Amino acid sequence: MVGDDPYMQYISNVKVDYFPSITHVDGTCRVQTVEENYHFKRLLEAFYDLTFCPVLLNTSFNMAGKPIVGSVEEAKEVFYSTDIDVLVIGDTYIKK
Repeated sequence: MVGDDPYMQYISNVKVDYFPSITHVDGTCRVQTVEENYHFKRLLEAFYDLTFCPVLLNTSFNMAGKPIVGSVEEAKEVFYSTDIDVLVIGDTYIKK
């Protein structure tokens, strides 16, 4: 990957086998840089401080067969009806 990519527009070759869940079958992944996203950058830094892992998996937020979440209310509905442990929306942190 060359430079910032806040919109996941480019693919990068995965060089190590540490993160199979982010690696496509062709050995690539889409990287999202977060320099301008203050909340997500802070979340990523806190996750790294706890786990020593600098990667979070960004995936579609929906339940199987349902549309992708499009509002805070829908996010909370999915959160409370699944096994998700924590939901972070802006400055709001919800833990089961």
